[in-house]
Amino acid sequence: MSQVIGDGVIHASIYNEDASLTWHFDGVIDGSERNAPVSVKAGVNKTVEVAPADAELVGRLFKAEDRTVEGIKVCSVFHHGVWTFPYDELAAPAVGDSVVGAGAGKVKKAGAGAGKNTLVSSVDTTAKTCDVIFR
Repeated sequence: MSQVIGDGVIHASIYNEDASLTWHFDGVIDGSERNAPVSVKAGVNKTVEVAPADAELVGRLFKAEDRTVEGIKVCSVFHHGVWTFPYDELAAPAVGDSVVGAGAGKVKKAGAGAGKNTLVSSVDTTAKTCDVIFR
């Protein structure tokens, strides 16, 4: 359920914990990856990465762990919910747009036919962030 605060409705950070999966993670684990938009790593089974430019998004990275003893990095990704991401100012999304990765933990307006599992529900032009619904 959305929260009513003041005279507005907040969509951000609404999620279902049952809508997360564990994946292998290809990337640096230093804290900057947390809450980033992620995409499936091309050509690598069951592996996600912080979404590079133009990559289809599969969700928001919740937490990553470097399991050195096992020789793997793993992460938890939320696939359904509403998340706030910074956006690339050169390809700023508008409410109702779909988004794809822009690199560096950002998103951008998707081109024709891309980003169909996402929907922008609000845009904050001051903070340069947008709320993205993952369907």
